[in-house]
Amino acid sequence: MRGHNNGMTVLELLLVLAISAVLMAALGGAFNASVVNCTANYQIQQTVDKARQALTRITSQLRTANYVDPYTDPCSCWLETSDGNELCYEYRPDKKALYVVTATGQEYLLCDGISNMSFWKTPTSGGTNSLAVRISLTIQAGGLQQTFSTATAIRRNLSY
Repeated sequence: MRGHNNGMTVLELLLVLAISAVLMAALGGAFNASVVNCTANYQIQQTVDKARQALTRITSQLRTANYVDPYTDPCSCWLETSDGNELCYEYRPDKKALYVVTATGQEYLLCDGISNMSFWKTPTSGGTNSLAVRISLTIQAGGLQQTFSTATAIRRNLSY
């Protein structure tokens, strides 16, 4: 009578190792895809947040501005703030970024990742100031393109 062997053969062991390797590779691929998507979503969210914050800042300053030049280039908006400071919001297509330029020439990066931006100014009836400003800003991040638009009236000029 032959004894019963409860061990595994080499062939069975190799088969189990091959199946385990395939399962681990699939699991690793799924984990990698998850990390890549999470990183891309984070970058998109950061870019969208920066664009929204930039638009909020611009509209807030425009709303209370003493003066907004109605005849500046559509890629820029020159204004005198309510506290008398002069500054310009300037979109630079070559850098795909929005800058704040002060009257003293200092420049600050306000938002990057912008593929297009325009300021449309509506002059007052006398043409010496702006009555309202419409802004369109398009961002590009991780294959996503999103356009934000806003408009604001210059409160000091509502009586014109």
